[in-house]
Amino acid sequence: MRMSSSRATVDDAGVARLTTLVDLVGTFAGRGDRPAIHSCAEELRTVSFGTLADNILHAAHGLAARGAGPGRMVLLWAPNSPEWVIAYFAIIRAGATAIPFDPQGTAAGAAGIVEHATPVLALTTADRATELESLVPNGIECLLLDADSDHARSWLRLCEAPPRPMPAVAPDTVASLLYTSGTTGAPKAVPLTHANLTANLSALLHARLVAPDERVRAVGDRDRSFGVVAQGEARHSQHRGL
Repeated sequence: MRMSSSRATVDDAGVARLTTLVDLVGTFAGRGDRPAIHSCAEELRTVSFGTLADNILHAAHGLAARGAGPGRMVLLWAPNSPEWVIAYFAIIRAGATAIPFDPQGTAAGAAGIVEHATPVLALTTADRATELESLVPNGIECLLLDADSDHARSWLRLCEAPPRPMPAVAPDTVASLLYTSGTTGAPKAVPLTHANLTANLSALLHARLVAPDERVRAVGDRDRSFGVVAQGEARHSQHRGL
């Protein structure tokens, strides 16, 4: 079983060889002040690759301190934002499996995922946390992506954790667990490994569909499975050099 070194090499076509998403995260810091994310939700916010890399690593340390790591899962239920991107890759960097849930999904749907997958915690927003906690009898720790640093449950508290060694991640490790919409029965869990996701990203980059000076819009959709995959793939590809 080959473990990721978090440092990507380049193939003959000049495209980074990525075996895990940890390899992808490992390329961020070297891009320094280049813009990684432009957010236009309320006001224009730009996050550089250097800042993104730093936030991901600090948040990953905090997640690991709360039990997120290999073989563990973390629910991610929030709308598009730079915090979503940081949270997703922090989960990945901690060696855990992310469960991205459609931001337009219901609290009952999220509670069903908690019961089935038993994530160690949830990264979400204040209103969603209130709904989710009311439906989960055994409780789940919720950290809020929309809370300021002085809030007791702000995700920014993760970044205060002391550094710790990060685990190695293998390509066959499950990176994301997606749930189907359940239109024909109970929602089903669909695992996507690091190898699955990096293969899709590699194909996109080899097709030259995204150039370093281009921007890629991260989209959402009312359909749960399509929305999550579309958002995830857009976010992976946007790091090509927005």
